[in-house]
Amino acid sequence: MSKKVFVSYCHRQGDWVWDRLVPCLRAGGAEVLIDRDHFAASQSVTGQTDAPQDDAEINVLVFTPDYLWK
Repeated sequence: MSKKVFVSYCHRQGDWVWDRLVPCLRAGGAEVLIDRDHFAASQSVTGQTDAPQDDAEINVLVFTPDYLWK
């Protein structure tokens, strides 16, 4: 059974996250819960972030200086 993995990242690292990290997680069988796949423009960002995080079994935080100091 696949694990649900929430990925939190700074959008400056978006290319790396989408081109490298997400494919690796999916290749390993993870169901990736991430903003591009799950967010709708007409809804609250906070609510859309909370629901996937609460649903995830694993949270991956991509810590970079941009993430910490945005």
